[in-house]
Amino acid sequence: MTAPLDDPAALARPSHDMSLETRPNDAVRGGGGDGFPGDGSCGPLPGRRRVVRLLATLPLLRGPGSALPPGAPVRLTPLADPAIPANPFRHGTTLLVAGPVEGPTHRWAQLVAPALARGLAPGAAITLSDVGGQDGVTAANQFGARVSPDGRTLLFTPGAAVLAWLAGEPRVKFDVGGWVPVCAAASPAVLMGSFAASSLRDGAVVRLAVDRLPGPGLAGLLALALLGGVPRPVAGLGPTAADAALLRGELDAVLLTGEGVAARAARLIRAGALPLASFGPTDAAGVSMRDPEFPTVPEVAELAATLYGHPPGGPLFRAWRSCAAAAQLGFGLELPALTPAGMVALWRQAASGAVRQPALAAALTADGLRPLTGAAALATARTLALDMPGLLALRQWLSTRKDWHLG
Repeated sequence: MTAPLDDPAALARPSHDMSLETRPNDAVRGGGGDGFPGDGSCGPLPGRRRVVRLLATLPLLRGPGSALPPGAPVRLTPLADPAIPANPFRHGTTLLVAGPVEGPTHRWAQLVAPALARGLAPGAAITLSDVGGQDGVTAANQFGARVSPDGRTLLFTPGAAVLAWLAGEPRVKFDVGGWVPVCAAASPAVLMGSFAASSLRDGAVVRLAVDRLPGPGLAGLLALALLGGVPRPVAGLGPTAADAALLRGELDAVLLTGEGVAARAARLIRAGALPLASFGPTDAAGVSMRDPEFPTVPEVAELAATLYGHPPGGPLFRAWRSCAAAAQLGFGLELPALTPAGMVALWRQAASGAVRQPALAAALTADGLRPLTGAAALATARTLALDMPGLLALRQWLSTRKDWHLG
């Protein structure tokens, strides 16, 4: 069977269909004896060369006009992506805003949307649709089940929704691995404690403040376990209450994430608390490094290597990496799977310009969030989309801690 002429592989392998390729030393009958009427100046042509010569005579390949003269170079005219209309945003676009109405994610969406719109086609309008919910799971479920991959509806979500997926909450009906990242913003994260990190080698019990589980505190609990401690969550404490409890001795550690981490850490250090470890960002290759906000504080893997002579590894450590990235995620802007590549490129280009606009850049700096676009956003997305062995390891680890009352 002859491969179709628009199949690139058909021109890269020998053909066994003798209607296109001559046998060695066997002239093609008819005309001038070489398959081309009236021209007896050449011998039999291999099938591949005959196909190329045939294609060169087609006017379709060079746009309007007559066929190419013999020997003229072939110039192919690129065709527009049929999945992208000439003005793809003329009917407007929608951001599904996850999390509490009037919460931090909503506030960031109000700042990000106009900055994005300026980088799209002139007159493009972005509508915010507040879905609500405490952690973004409701919006993420709708995004996965109802949104068409046409590039006109995006999800604007906090990291809490990713943590719910990682922990395997029954409410979750979406797959983070299917999201196509556009941009994000991440905060620093640092564990503060009332004890020296060296005591973790002795299996110290550590009371850690958490707001709810799963939530950012999950990354802190898992980090303490990987470092050799025995974590005990103390639930229901917001940032202000947790800091006060740590200084009163009612807690052993707090995890600082979100907005204003550097200022909060400075207040605790002045009051006598100790920075134990940072979660640190990862570079485009996925290699962890110290957080620039805390250059003297070791990253978790670095601290583990100091305590035990080698860094941690394996699926549970990869699970911690994903939880840490989700705990640091201030917001992420996502497209659905199967969005046309051209639409993805338009949104990513707009996002790269948006984070440089003065109003949004100043707001991110004021709250201590790092904008993530391009390779940085892709690297974070790869870290968040934990593989199956890591998911199983995390959920098995959580299943042995039934007193933590997940959900």
